[in-house]
Amino acid sequence: MIAAFKSNEPDEPTSSDSEDESMETSDPEDSEVAVRERQRFGAIDMSRTPCVVHTLQLVVNMIQKDTSVNRLLSKVRGLVKLFRKSSVATERLLQMCQLTLIKDCPTRWSSTYQTISRLLQIKDSVVQVADGMSWDYLLSSEWHKLSALRDLLIPFAEHTQLLQSDTQSLSLVVPAILDLQGHLSEFPHAQGSSFKDLASLAIKMKANMDKRFSCFLDHTDSTELLLHASLTRQLHLKHSLKMMMSK
Repeated sequence: MIAAFKSNEPDEPTSSDSEDESMETSDPEDSEVAVRERQRFGAIDMSRTPCVVHTLQLVVNMIQKDTSVNRLLSKVRGLVKLFRKSSVATERLLQMCQLTLIKDCPTRWSSTYQTISRLLQIKDSVVQVADGMSWDYLLSSEWHKLSALRDLLIPFAEHTQLLQSDTQSLSLVVPAILDLQGHLSEFPHAQGSSFKDLASLAIKMKANMDKRFSCFLDHTDSTELLLHASLTRQLHLKHSLKMMMSK
């Protein structure tokens, strides 16, 4: 995963290195360049950069603290629990759609999204089986709200899946963060007056992201070049996400 990025300790200088350094420092122009570079990038403390994926999950977990969302998720978990405890209901569900419901787990990244996504994916079969078992399930308005909640979480699940790989680098982090910020900014407008609580939640999540990822997004000279370089990966990132989520 994109864990806390740590700077490496410099190697012991060799005699040739010392000679090179003395030659470099003797050139006033090179010395000025070195000073400017230290000033430009010195503000980025790479030894204290947070684990990106873990920090994203802290932002996502804000949905658990929202009263209306938590109430909806409680109903979802209750329905999932009924199905998972009943072998009859599970067998009927498998016969109808060859899929079962997923129970979310607090220690598993994106698990709430996966639970919501699977429930919406096989909604018709779930409703039919629940009716046959005389179980209560979500109201029509709650299904619509659950769908909107899934839309809020989709980009977080996509970026988490991509960034948690050990092969990914810092160059993917800033584009991912910027994409999520844009998503959270647009989400309230996309919802309109349908679900004001979700729109308000998106605004709070964006503010939380701004605070948590300030080390990447502080718009000063020290990060300007990092942002510029990382944005060139945006198209590649989105293409990779679509390919991964389509599998």
